[in-house]
Amino acid sequence: MRGIEIQYLFLIFGLIFSIIIVSTWQQMGTTIAEKRMGELKVNTITQIKNILFMLQYVPNQTQACASLMNCDKIVIHPTYIEIWGPANDYFKEEEYLSTSIVGNMQLYYYNETSKTWELLPTQGYVTTCGSGDHLIYICFKKSTNNNISIIKQEIVKK
Repeated sequence: MRGIEIQYLFLIFGLIFSIIIVSTWQQMGTTIAEKRMGELKVNTITQIKNILFMLQYVPNQTQACASLMNCDKIVIHPTYIEIWGPANDYFKEEEYLSTSIVGNMQLYYYNETSKTWELLPTQGYVTTCGSGDHLIYICFKKSTNNNISIIKQEIVKK
């Protein structure tokens, strides 16, 4: 009888140890995924923000593009950007990165001019992001002093 008790004891400790290892591994993976997606969001917003800032000062008919990679979709509004992350091993569904991971980042702050960004379409421009062997560019074109349009996305094989 004592041998069976020892076997059960080892079984219980083994199960507890396995659960601890698996949960620690999953937590580390989630942390890494959150960090990468947070960096993706900050880099994407910074790229788009810099392009729109530059378009305030360049001549009409100027076009500038930003690459979109490793996300699921992006929605660009006049004052903020929604970035959705792809489903993966840690996020079984798409994650709305603007609220769930690094907070909602605005396109501009109160001490910055928002003239150019407010010229963007008010309903929001929705586009997918590149992944794998595809890279998608989102391009902004300054047509006139009162009009900035999001004109195209190009899919380019790497």
